[in-house]
Amino acid sequence: ETMTWGSDCKVKVPKGQRMSAKISVTEKEYNANFRMKTSIYGTVHVAIHSRADDRLIRSIDAPITEIMRWYSQKRGFGSCSIKGNKVEWEVTGECFFRFGVEQTVEIQPVRS
Repeated sequence: ETMTWGSDCKVKVPKGQRMSAKISVTEKEYNANFRMKTSIYGTVHVAIHSRADDRLIRSIDAPITEIMRWYSQKRGFGSCSIKGNKVEWEVTGECFFRFGVEQTVEIQPVRS
């Protein structure tokens, strides 16, 4: 992988001179595994339309817990659970970050 780094550095060069600029970037990495509990609650609005002419056939409003209870009876929940008026599940994963934390610029004259 390549990290792209931009620099906005002004270097004054005397007329008739040549200079060399060397930019060094200090980079850090961070790796982590995470686990978090996610929950949703509220009312879901479903509008059922005809495929033939897009006519509204039926409109339904229901709490998300009621929909998930119905779905779990049909297919099972997996790792979700209903607690009060909330549907909860656990999400796990990993993340990897690379980032620049410091930049130094070294200027030197170039001898012809």
